Amino acid sequence: MDDIPVFPVVYIDRLAALMAEEGLDAESVLRDSGINPSLLRRPDCLLTLRQCQAIATRYIGLSSHPLPGLRFGQRLDLITHGLLGHVYGWRGDFRGLIESIVAYLRVRIPMLSITLTEGQDYFGVRLDCSIGNTAARTFLLQVALGTFHTLCSTVTRNMVIHCRHDLFSDVAAARALLQGEPNTDHDATELRFYARLGRAADAGGTATAAAPVAADPYDEPAFVVRLRNELLTHLGGDDGAEAIASALGMSVRTLRRRLAECSLNFNAVRMDVRMQAALRYLTTTHISIERIAGLVGYSDQAAFTRAFREWRGDTPAAVRQQRVQALAVAEADAPAGRPARGTA
Repeated sequence: MDDIPVFPVVYIDRLAALMAEEGLDAESVLRDSGINPSLLRRPDCLLTLRQCQAIATRYIGLSSHPLPGLRFGQRLDLITHGLLGHVYGWRGDFRGLIESIVAYLRVRIPMLSITLTEGQDYFGVRLDCSIGNTAARTFLLQVALGTFHTLCSTVTRNMVIHCRHDLFSDVAAARALLQGEPNTDHDATELRFYARLGRAADAGGTATAAAPVAADPYDEPAFVVRLRNELLTHLGGDDGAEAIASALGMSVRTLRRRLAECSLNFNAVRMDVRMQAALRYLTTTHISIERIAGLVGYSDQAAFTRAFREWRGDTPAAVRQQRVQALAVAEADAPAGRPARGTA
């Protein structure tokens, strides 16, 4: 099994980009791991589990970040997994969405063991792997936790992280990355989604008993998925909260209240939808940045650049240049007159 190519190269491409950000020689790390850097420009290629373990082990030894796996996992977003359209087009409930993502990632990342769990007031996703190397296993569990946290944070805040005490060498760093307090007193790595208790908070944070218990206790997260889909549909327009609320069949007051119950606000959700789409345009097309600004709803490039920098920390031009440089390196490494192979 270790020598069968099953792991999509897109994940290694993201890891190479992260190494470049840390000032590491990603090309040398790839070559030392038995991977031809030219494969990164072939999204259809697959790598073996042995190759993936080799590059992870080398990266762990070189990275100066205390939690490299968690940080890398948070870079594996909906676009990386190929789930963007699936999530934004989802019409079922939140639990069904999570179950469908779990089923997909079981095939996509076969070295992970992903199981669904259930308690009296929650359901969860338990993560494990059978890799014998302790460092590589910890790295992979951090990656899995990071990516699930990133995926689920787009639609809910009603989740709690449980893990073993030794998963994080630096709990403070984990707290900062996860923007919350992980519970490190568990015997497994698990992300739990808790049902609402039928009591909503008003604008002042006071609990009210008037809110009825919905048939689906996770309906607030499902509502956010529908909101994101509506925003994606109107990506290039200037539709505000009033127009989007009307499209969803509710008042703007109800829209804002339901978002507040999920610890979200309209402007933040709209920006995230716009920037995720912009990132995809920047890294997968040759469309000009000025044109991308218009496609994602900005009237001028300067306003788009400011918003993108606030969202990601880099300018659109810097992100595109990083991608261009990565492709140039891969092109230079490709043997003349011979296509890149799927495995090294």
